[in-house]
Amino acid sequence: MRGLEIGMAHGYLLVGPEVVVGPLRESAHGTNLSGLITSIYIALSACLGISIFAITTFQGNPRGAYNSYSKDLLRPLKTREEWSQLNGGIFVGAMGGAIFAYFLLENFDSLDAILRGAVNAS
Repeated sequence: MRGLEIGMAHGYLLVGPEVVVGPLRESAHGTNLSGLITSIYIALSACLGISIFAITTFQGNPRGAYNSYSKDLLRPLKTREEWSQLNGGIFVGAMGGAIFAYFLLENFDSLDAILRGAVNAS
């Protein structure tokens, strides 16, 4: 899907600021979960904005920069369906990236031990 990589990068990176400077950063268990919930909310809001843009821009046959008859190769998204595909990819990727970041944060001690070689050391 078109926006999968875009969504994965943004979903993964949106968890960090909430964990570091969020209001629950001092709690024992709520920090990582609040980062996950916030990143999902931000990604969902962005996808809603993309949907609103696609619905309002491509009503009927609009004239202007997003004309479906344009030969401009730098604007490949010329129909509502193409924007919908991009939006779906961004949504799926953002959810996957946020969940992956949450998984890494929740299991940081185990992953750190594996990477340092403390597991199965003889």
